[in-house]
Amino acid sequence: MLFTDYIAEHLTPDGRGGVIVPNGIVATAQNAYVTLRKFLIEDSLVAVVSLPAGVFRPYSGVKTSILVLDKKLARKIDNVLFLKINADGFDLGDQRRPTKENDLPEAERMVKAWRRETFKTGFETHLTFKPVEKVFLLKGRACSLQAELFFGEKVKAVSSETVALGDAAMFSNGGTPSKSNPTFWQGDIPWVSPKDMKSLIITDTEDHVSAEAIESSATKLLPAETVLCVVRSGILKHTLPVAIIARPMCTNQDILAIAPDKARLNPKFLLFVLKGRSAEILRDGIKTGVTVQSFHNGFFKTFEIPLPPLEEQHRIIDEIGSYQKIIDSARQILDAYEPRIPPGPDWRQVTFEELCERMQYGLSDPLNQNGEGVKTFRMNELVRGRAVDNGAMKRAKLNANETEKYRLAKGDVLFNRTNSIEHVGRTGIFSLDGEYVFASYLIRLSIRRDIAEPEYVNAYMNTREFQTSVKSLASRAVGQSNISASSLAGYEIPLPPLDEQRRIVAELDTEKAQLESVLALVPRFETKIQRVMDSVWGDDEDS
Repeated sequence: MLFTDYIAEHLTPDGRGGVIVPNGIVATAQNAYVTLRKFLIEDSLVAVVSLPAGVFRPYSGVKTSILVLDKKLARKIDNVLFLKINADGFDLGDQRRPTKENDLPEAERMVKAWRRETFKTGFETHLTFKPVEKVFLLKGRACSLQAELFFGEKVKAVSSETVALGDAAMFSNGGTPSKSNPTFWQGDIPWVSPKDMKSLIITDTEDHVSAEAIESSATKLLPAETVLCVVRSGILKHTLPVAIIARPMCTNQDILAIAPDKARLNPKFLLFVLKGRSAEILRDGIKTGVTVQSFHNGFFKTFEIPLPPLEEQHRIIDEIGSYQKIIDSARQILDAYEPRIPPGPDWRQVTFEELCERMQYGLSDPLNQNGEGVKTFRMNELVRGRAVDNGAMKRAKLNANETEKYRLAKGDVLFNRTNSIEHVGRTGIFSLDGEYVFASYLIRLSIRRDIAEPEYVNAYMNTREFQTSVKSLASRAVGQSNISASSLAGYEIPLPPLDEQRRIVAELDTEKAQLESVLALVPRFETKIQRVMDSVWGDDEDS
């Protein structure tokens, strides 16, 4: 802002110039920015040329505009020309490869015609443009100079000053002490790697290092309230892990440490800003064509963030903090809940072989994601004791006989027999409408309805007692465990009379309904948090 103001102030009475500015200059609603735009409109602004976001990649992906200044012309005309460029001869990817589409020559012709006052009604061009009266611009509360606003496009009013993160924070990377020196890994200093980035606040880590390890490697001891962001990991395909450390820690080389200037930027506010814009950061910052996802060098230094006054940052933190407490409490309740079925003294023990009409392995045909064939359940679709269609299920192309052989019926219980030991035994009941089959590493249990309710069997198989005990049947190899159908067949579970089974299922259903209401709080208050951050970015209102 100061740079733009300096240029405009130092033009001679008949001087002209141009300046490329980030979106904040044309959109931010803070008083200083509005005052600058009013001055430009009244003094020297003759045209605003909107550029597509990404024209300055790989250095920056921010949206920019060109302000054309001409003091002599500005005194003679009553309008400002708004013009939109969609292409500059290069694609908007990281490599900026040449393309045929290039609006720059035509834009230059239009601006020259505008400056020479030969730009008349009916001017023919393929570009989107509109002359707008200065009086109209000055009437606007924010004096917005976003070109898209005048082309009928939805734009955001940025309510805070925007700054490049590099202007409000310092950055550093970590390292990994030598694994060949065991004393390096026998200290008490937390060492953060991507596997520790599972919550917004990190209080401890899986690995710890010694002071000697820090002195002898690239890792650095960071102060409390440093913000951390994973910058190299496969998880960046879909998630941006960010966190803040509660005490001094160090990190490995896959994590970027961001130390905000606390006189301007509260660390928790920065944490919420990065979390709230994670999708945009992943979209604009990740390198293309790499095996392991990582960010462009310097991306975070040029990434623009809103910077309201500290008092406003504190207010936002308090509001989000109140919502986060509700989310955390709801998750604690969900994590703590375990269905319990204490056996009665007269219940009999029944093996799965007695309990089931059949125990069947699933199909081993190849699966696809192109929408061809029958939806096929795998382990990941067994969620909280149910077989769930998540909308992204893989499919198997089967003939009629194969489909009939593996088609699931309501009440079938699916048991995961092969995976790492923590996932072996995962169980869910099928209760959906439609045609579904199941994959080879699942076992279908078709329950005998004359002696057992499938919902009861499924409920018991999801208790901690069963899940802990059944793993003892697993044969283990490197990274894999397996429970065969024959091993499971001889396993006994307590079986009460049918009426008691139904009473237990009804009681558990009541508990689950209460849990669902608790679970519903999580997305509701996550939405509230997102709305708060959207308001900071100006996404909740039209300019």
